[in-house]
Amino acid sequence: MSSILKSGWNFVKRHRNKALIGVGAVGAAYALNRYLQSVANEWQTSSSRDFVSEVKKKEIHFENTIETCNQTSMSLSVKIVDILDQSLDADPILELIRADTDHKLTDTKIQLWNKLKVRIFTRVISEVYCVVLFVTYLRVQLSVLAGYIKHFN
Repeated sequence: MSSILKSGWNFVKRHRNKALIGVGAVGAAYALNRYLQSVANEWQTSSSRDFVSEVKKKEIHFENTIETCNQTSMSLSVKIVDILDQSLDADPILELIRADTDHKLTDTKIQLWNKLKVRIFTRVISEVYCVVLFVTYLRVQLSVLAGYIKHFN
């Protein structure tokens, strides 16, 4: 039994430096791996934080552009409605209907009511169409302009 211990002790003495260097190399590789993982995690966190920050800035910029568009369209849509009021004025037809003191439905009165109906539907449809077209055009133009301004800043 002692010869086995003696030969084992001799083996350890002969290969001690090799074992120390091997353990040191494995430990150094492990420590380096842990350090590189922490650096990679830190870089990934900062990169994702920067990305989220950039997306947030773009979102705020786009929301401000849309808010500007909404304010502009609200102030200018009143002018569109005024122009439609002038173009599709129903007051002359209403005056003709009121002037008719005879309360019977005559052909002229039916024609006046039909003209009034057509004019009212035309005004409603024109107003919706004009405002939607105006808001769409304004949003596209302001978004393009805001995109160029954001791109060059």
